[in-house]
Amino acid sequence: MSINTASYSEISQDLSAAISWIKMYGVSVHKTRYEKYQQLLDYWSKAYANVSESEGNKVFPDFVTAIVEAVSLIRVHKAFQALSKEQTDPLRRRIAKAVNGPFDTAMEDSNTNSGRNHLFELVTLAQFHAPSSDLIADLSPAFDAGFKFFNHQFHIECKRPQSNKGLPKLMKRAINQLGEKLVDVKIYKKALIAIDASKIINPKGITYKANNPQELAEFMSRKVKAFIDKNASKWIETLRNKNNRILAVAVRFAFPAILTDKKMIIASSQWGFWPTPCADQMEIELLLKIIDIARQVNPQTNQDDAHLTDRSQHVRHLGCLAR
Repeated sequence: MSINTASYSEISQDLSAAISWIKMYGVSVHKTRYEKYQQLLDYWSKAYANVSESEGNKVFPDFVTAIVEAVSLIRVHKAFQALSKEQTDPLRRRIAKAVNGPFDTAMEDSNTNSGRNHLFELVTLAQFHAPSSDLIADLSPAFDAGFKFFNHQFHIECKRPQSNKGLPKLMKRAINQLGEKLVDVKIYKKALIAIDASKIINPKGITYKANNPQELAEFMSRKVKAFIDKNASKWIETLRNKNNRILAVAVRFAFPAILTDKKMIIASSQWGFWPTPCADQMEIELLLKIIDIARQVNPQTNQDDAHLTDRSQHVRHLGCLAR
């Protein structure tokens, strides 16, 4: 497993470029969490080498949060910066909301999670945007996210459950929302449900320490696999006699990590795909092609595809999105 790296100053510069980009839409980060992230990164990218151990220990958790949150917005910026303002204008509302919310996820609840919910939609769009491979994100505001791959069009409903207790309700809502939105579509369109399971898997936002990249990769795969294995039977029951256009559930786990052998902070994330019983063999093969392209969108690992869940021969992950 290889990891794409950047210095603290490079991440600070990339975040500054992303913030300048969203200002094009009239979005200000003043008094938002992203203003705080920028201030932290600007200062500590210059001062970290000279701070005392006690000062460093005090600020370190906030600094890790700033890096992880910065990387999400940076990825969105890099995915769509080549498009014109007119092409990306449908993103304006989501961008304006995405910068809001509490400083870190541990402080977030159902009343303050709107910002990160919208950021997850943007991150999902960015993940499925590789124009050179004919994978084109659909920026239409009609759905949370979506993409086109040649003559195939997928719509995605995105959910960020705050706890295991709320997951079944959100799954039912996603299925119903997709059903309502697709009912009047005259051409056959396919759908996915994307779940950011980070708050369930790591509710306190704890930074995971790994001795090396391989250990980190195994940890991510194990966590995503366990989440899918635990919930797949419930999803089958929920999907029974429902919309047969929902071909897969995509699960994302994002978290901060530290590689102790390299003394490196990692913004890690893993995607796992669970094909629903509605997906036939041809549709599963189509999904695999799309996943293999999506793996190349952001910095990835070079590890082999992992097999997840009972339908292991069909399910792959996108790998560790590390910076």
